[in-house]
Amino acid sequence: MPLIATPNLNQPPPDYAEFKWVCRAAYQDWYRQADQFHAELWFIHQMLIPILTSTDTVVDYGCGNRWLPLVLANHCKRVQGYALSEKLILPSLQDAYALGIQNVHFHVASIKPPLPEGRYSLACCIGTTRYYCDEDDLSGYIEAVTQHINPSGYLLIRDMLAVGEEPVTINRAPLQAVFRPSSQLRNRIEGLGYTLLAESSLGQGMAKETPYSSHIFLFQKRD
Repeated sequence: MPLIATPNLNQPPPDYAEFKWVCRAAYQDWYRQADQFHAELWFIHQMLIPILTSTDTVVDYGCGNRWLPLVLANHCKRVQGYALSEKLILPSLQDAYALGIQNVHFHVASIKPPLPEGRYSLACCIGTTRYYCDEDDLSGYIEAVTQHINPSGYLLIRDMLAVGEEPVTINRAPLQAVFRPSSQLRNRIEGLGYTLLAESSLGQGMAKETPYSSHIFLFQKRD
């Protein structure tokens, strides 16, 4: 049975001071939606970091200006982060330089198939699945990501999902997005050759009145 991870938001994350990032992206997330950020950090610390080793390589598709690559870089050999524009990755580049983190590299590239070359122990898909509105397109995206994951490697997915049991479609030109129920996304990924290890709802952050909330999953690729 997968572990349903439920962080204790009344206490700070374990070994909080161990994280050496002091970066704008992290603090922006913290001040905007402290509970959601706290819950995600707890999940990363308790569920993801323990499976990483000093020889592992990580890729983050859709890293933007987020703090995740900077945290994971302290626990693996190398992190590659991909985002759609230089503007998105510039804060993370500056923070990596300021912190002296030399094993994280950021690139401007499409995060749609075909994906940039590389093989990794862990692939992170952050805020990407919602934009594959067709189920076959979503499967094609996950299959493309899978090609870059080592045997028995891991897949981390963090995205906004529907609060209820029905998908929620948002049409806001030029983007269209589908917020799927967690069970629908989970079943789709498991059907593509993965085993769910852990999942957690991160809450709605500041979007309290919206029909969707943030969710995070950790899967392992089946041999």
